[in-house]
Amino acid sequence: MINLLPQESKVEIRKWYHNKITVVSLTFLLVALLLSIIFLVPALIATRTKQGLIESNLATAKSRPISQEAENLKDMIREVNAKLKIISGESTSSPTFSSYVDKIFAHKTSAISLTHIEESEPGHIVLRGLARTRTALLAFIRELDGDETFAEVISPISNLINNTDIEFSVDLKTK
Repeated sequence: MINLLPQESKVEIRKWYHNKITVVSLTFLLVALLLSIIFLVPALIATRTKQGLIESNLATAKSRPISQEAENLKDMIREVNAKLKIISGESTSSPTFSSYVDKIFAHKTSAISLTHIEESEPGHIVLRGLARTRTALLAFIRELDGDETFAEVISPISNLINNTDIEFSVDLKTK
């Protein structure tokens, strides 16, 4: 079959064809987007309406006398539990982690820099850091050991290998 169209016409027809495909694709995409918006708007309106109803029902339920009585009962239970702790002899003010950290920093000198303080489990604190000298580290460990807050101070022998710039790890058990 003989092709009678000149080359310029063939190029022009291809451009026209590509433009037509682009326009049809974009039109299809626009229609799909508009249809999805049209179908999602009622669901959005229904969701907002249900949210408003749920919020108003929650406010109504909180204002009922039963809810207020439940809050009063919670407060009364807390008070009774506190009184029971006092009567049973349990301490209501157990030391907090921050109070232990304060005690540790009270014994720390400028030759000791702490890089890590962690309460691995209740009553067990792990210290890691860098000591300038062995004597500074020993003095720090002795001071911690002399503090009545800590039941046991565990320092591995590997802490004492170097003379200067010692990376150390100390385990503290609280009372």
